Amino acid sequence: MDQTNEDAITRSEEELGFHVHTRVVGRVRLRKRIVSETVQLSVEVRREELELVHEEAGEEFDDGSPLAEDVHTVVLSAEEPVVSMGVKPVERVHVHKELVTEQHEMVADVRREQVEVERVPPTAG
Repeated sequence: MDQTNEDAITRSEEELGFHVHTRVVGRVRLRKRIVSETVQLSVEVRREELELVHEEAGEEFDDGSPLAEDVHTVVLSAEEPVVSMGVKPVERVHVHKELVTEQHEMVADVRREQVEVERVPPTAG
């Protein structure tokens, strides 16, 4: 049996397709600000204290000098804590963006053509 284009009909239907569109959904800022906190440190300091020691003087200290007034100065020292400030880098903070994939269900009505065969009665004539 020979079929020609007149013996056929083309049936079509809609096809559900999709594409993705990228849009901005948010922004973040990295902002540094300065905060203060009280820090308490225990610092060890030293100082010299005077102790008066009396000992018996023997003949080795006798230089034959007459009695006389004398002044001998002794310097005492002490450490005292001094606060100093300095800035040093302690860490780097950065934002890492990660691409996360998730499934979204797309629902839409699609149309299609339906072909039916209908018998036509012969015409009289």
